[in-house]
Amino acid sequence: MTRIDHLGIAVNSIEAARGFYEALGLTVTHEETVEHEQVHTAMIPMFDSRIELLEPTSVDSPVGRFLKKRGRVCIMLPCMWTILPILCGLSGLGASE
Repeated sequence: MTRIDHLGIAVNSIEAARGFYEALGLTVTHEETVEHEQVHTAMIPMFDSRIELLEPTSVDSPVGRFLKKRGRVCIMLPCMWTILPILCGLSGLGASE
C-alpha cells in the first residue's frame, strides 16, 4: 500500500471534533450530509490524503450504531506509525507497502 485515499473517523459531533484537527493545523474544506447513509461528513485534507469525519444523523444509522456499540474511536499507536507516513506521503519510515 502506498497511498490511502481517506481515513474515516466516526465522531458524535463534527463540531466538537473540529477543534482537535484545527489545533493540528488542519482545516475542514468540505462538509455535506448524505441522506441515504444518514451521515454528515467533513473532509480534512492531509497531504496526499484526507480524513473524513463521520457524524451520524440518526442513532439508528450504521455510524450511529457503531458509536453506540463502541462508544468511541481508538486508533492504536502501532497502527498510527504505519498509517501516518502513508497519509503524509512520506517514504522510508517503515510504512508497509
